[in-house]
Parts: sequence; structure tokens; C-alpha cells
Amino acid sequence: MKKALSILLAFTLMFGLLPLNAAGSPRESEPNDSVNQANPITVNQDMYGNIESRSDIDYYVFTLSNKGSVSLTFNYLSGQPGHRLRLYDSANSQLQDRTFISTSDVFPYTMNKLRLPSGTYYIRLERYSNDAFNDYSIRVNYTDESSGNYESESNGSVGLANPITNGVPITGHIESSGDVDCYSFSLGGNGS
Repeated sequence: MKKALSILLAFTLMFGLLPLNAAGSPRESEPNDSVNQANPITVNQDMYGNIESRSDIDYYVFTLSNKGSVSLTFNYLSGQPGHRLRLYDSANSQLQDRTFISTSDVFPYTMNKLRLPSGTYYIRLERYSNDAFNDYSIRVNYTDESSGNYESESNGSVGLANPITNGVPITGHIESSGDVDCYSFSLGGNGS
């Protein structure tokens, strides 16, 4: 009997048949269907949730105390993919939008990295297709870039150019085909 229980426990651990938040990871709390009801999400930690109905929308909020690079990782855990994931800043400007409607997507899926200033950000996750009532996990991957020479978004125009110092390398990132990074520098006089 003990051997059978040991085998069952090993099988359960290997194939993830324990409750989604068995390791103590946080789970969404309904209602979280609007920005005002957004569940706080801790960066670099999985959050588990469920799209319960056609009208269910799950909002999450996180705050960056320092500028840094951010990417979102989404994983559907049951059923078929059929979700839409969007990232907004506190001014309600959409920063990213990704629809998952095919099993040809590789899960977990990590969206393109963004360099973001300190501030508050919102994630909106909703059903996109009829069969998307299922469990998921989401993670905000964050790396603090407050020290070091990293670009600061938004720097997509001459008026928003990041100043750079001659001879000092800076690390930038082109997030998408439409992303533009502008930099400015000053010369002290004539020279080459």
C-alpha cells in the first residue's frame, strides 16, 4: 500500500495534478473585473487565475519603484488557448497586446521585453474565443535597471531622446518593428 501511495504521489508531482497554487503561489481574487478591482501581482512570482465566463476579465496591477526591463509570461494550464493579454500604463496607454488562439503557440509564452520607467502598470486578461474558460498563470518578469547605462523609454522621438556621454556604452532594446530609440549628445567644440 505504501509503495502504491508513493508511486501515486510521484506521478502527481511529475504531472502537475496538485492544485494550481499548491506551492503557496498567489491566486486571483474575484472580483477583479476592472482597473479599480485589479489584484496586486508581485513581480518575478507566478499568479494563478481562471477565466470563469464569457464576461470575465481579470485585471492585475504592479508597481515598479525603479526603471527596468519587463516581460510578461503567460501559460494556459487547462483547456485550449483563447485569451487576449494586454499591458497598460497608469495613463491607460496600451503598451502591449497579444492574442493566444492556437495551440501552435509554445507555452509558457513570454512576450517581448519592454524597458519601463518607474510607475504603476495594469494587465488585462480576457477570453478571446468561446472555449477559453480555463486556468492560467501569469508572471511579470522584472530586472531593475536603475544603475548602469540603459535606455529609458519612451525615447521614440528627438524631443524624448536619451542623453548619452561620449565614450560610454549604453544598452538599448528594439521592442518591436515600430520601436524607435533616439539618443542625444553634445560636443564641447570642433573636433572629429
